[in-house]
Formats: sequence, structure tokens, C-alpha cells
Amino acid sequence: MSDIQNKIINIIAITMAIGFFCFASSWILFEFKGSSNSLKDTWSIVSSFFSGGATLIAAYIATLLFNDWREQHNKNIDVAFINQILRNFEDFDLMFSRQYIFFQDLFYEMQDSKVQLDVDRRKLVYEDLKAHLPELHISFLTLTRSIQTLAIINNNFIDTVDSLKVYKSAFRDFKQKVLDSGNQQTPPNMLIIFHAFRDFQDSLVKLERNFIIKRTESLKEK
Repeated sequence: MSDIQNKIINIIAITMAIGFFCFASSWILFEFKGSSNSLKDTWSIVSSFFSGGATLIAAYIATLLFNDWREQHNKNIDVAFINQILRNFEDFDLMFSRQYIFFQDLFYEMQDSKVQLDVDRRKLVYEDLKAHLPELHISFLTLTRSIQTLAIINNNFIDTVDSLKVYKSAFRDFKQKVLDSGNQQTPPNMLIIFHAFRDFQDSLVKLERNFIIKRTESLKEK
């Protein structure tokens, strides 16, 4: 049984108890005074009490129902936005992981091989990553903006924007390291790119924990 049902049952039970007490005490009082119409007078008083009390109780129950509806409505909105954040996160994570795994495999291949990878192959891999950076950037902005949209609804926009700054900065660092590693005369530095991937992956895990997992768990507690 829900909390609102318990409250409604309790208020009805309390009202009935008070009504019975008023009826009994009024009847006894009229009987004590020797009224010839004690039962009629008692019903008249109790009816007046119930008439006013019923109006107040109806208003109270209506308030409970409205508050319950509003809480459920707000929860449904939160669920919808969190689902959208989750989809945006999965889209970005998939796009990022594809590039990361490819570079990771290439990096370990370089470590295990006694022969250096062909320079042209390294440049080709780098140019492919560089071509995907704008798409990664847009996907990341979509993710952070969806988080900020939910923050507006929950009235914690400023705190959320401040918290997101560290992740936005981490992505800018990742992007800049990738670009800088290819702006040299030598072939792209695969070690720098690999560490840039790994560092931002750590930030992405923290973002997921702080803005998705925690919010999902908070909804379960409501």
C-alpha cells in the first residue's frame, strides 16, 4: 500500500473517531440536560460537524493526490531526460572507444614488434582519427548539454555547469594533444596519443559515475 493511501485511510479513520466522540458526548450532554429531542439535536450538531469537516478533508485529500501526481510527473520527466543522457553517453562512448581500441591495438603492436610500423601507416591512422575529432566534439557537446538540460529542470544548473568544466577541459586537452602530435615534422607520436586516450577515458568513467549512475540510483530511492 502506498504512502498516500495510508494517509487517506488514516485521516478517514481519525475523522470517524472524532465524529463518534462528538456524537456520543453530544447525546450524553443533551440527555443530561433532559432534552426531549436529544437524538435529533445530536444528529444536527454532528451533521454540521461532518459537513464542514468533509469539505476540509476533501481539500486535504485533493492536495495529497495533487502532490503525489506532481512527484510522479517530475519523476517521469527525470527518467525521460536521464534516458536521453544515457543514449547520448553511449553514442559518444561507442564512437570514442572505437578510436581508442584501434589506437590501443596499434600501440601494443608497435611495442611488441621489433620492426617499426611503416610511417605512412601511422600517418594514415592519425589522419583517420583527426577526421573524426569534429564528430567526437559534437557528440561530447550533445552529451554535456543534455546533462545541463536536466540540471535546469532540477534547479541545480550552476553547480552542474561548474562540475562539468573539468570534463570539458579534459576533452579539450585530449583533442589538443592529438592535434599537436601531428603538427610536427616527425610522424605522429603514437605514445602521446595513446596516453591522451587513456587519460580522457579515466575522465569519462568519472563523468558516467557522477552524472548517470548516481542520478539513476537516486531515482530508485524515490
